[in-house]
Amino acid sequence: MSAGLPTIVDLGREAVRRLFADEAIPLAGNIAFRVVFSLFPFLVFLTTIAGFIGNEALAQRVVSFLLSVAPAQLIDPIAPEIRSILTIRRTGLAGIAALLTVWSAMGGVDCLRVALNRAYDLKEHRSIGKLYAVDILFVIGSVAGLMLFSTLMIFAPVAINVINAYAPGVRQSLGWLDT
Repeated sequence: MSAGLPTIVDLGREAVRRLFADEAIPLAGNIAFRVVFSLFPFLVFLTTIAGFIGNEALAQRVVSFLLSVAPAQLIDPIAPEIRSILTIRRTGLAGIAALLTVWSAMGGVDCLRVALNRAYDLKEHRSIGKLYAVDILFVIGSVAGLMLFSTLMIFAPVAINVINAYAPGVRQSLGWLDT
C-alpha cells in the first residue's frame, strides 16, 4: 500500500474518534426525539387544515405516505395514537397546533444544524435571531413543500387521466413515467 494512504484500521479509528468527539450519538438521539416530539402537533395541524379545506382524504393519504416511509419500529408503538388523532376533527386547534408544530420542528432543525456543524468542523457565526429566522423559514418551506407534494399526489393521477383521454400517444411516448 502507498505510504500516504490511510489503512482501514486508521479510517476506523478516525471514524470512532470523530463519533465521540462530535458527540454524534447524543445528537442523533436528540434528532430522533425531536422528530417524534413534533409528529403529533404536525398531525393535529394537518388534520385541522384538512378540516378547513374539506379534504380529509388528502390528509389521510399524506399521513399514510409519511407512515410508510418511517421505520416500523418507530411507528408500531405510536400507531394507535396517530389513528386517534386522525379520527377526531379538531377545527379549533389550528393556531395552537401550528405554533407547536413550528416550535418543535424548529428545535429539530436547530439540532440538525448543530450536528452538521460539528460533523464538518464549522463554527457558527450567525446571531441567534438569524438562526431562529433560518429555522422558521426552513420549517415553513418544508411544510409548503409537503403540501405541494401532497397536492400533486392527488392531482397527478387526474392530470394523467386527462392527458390519456385527449392525447393517448403522449402517455405511450412517456411510458417511463408509469414505473
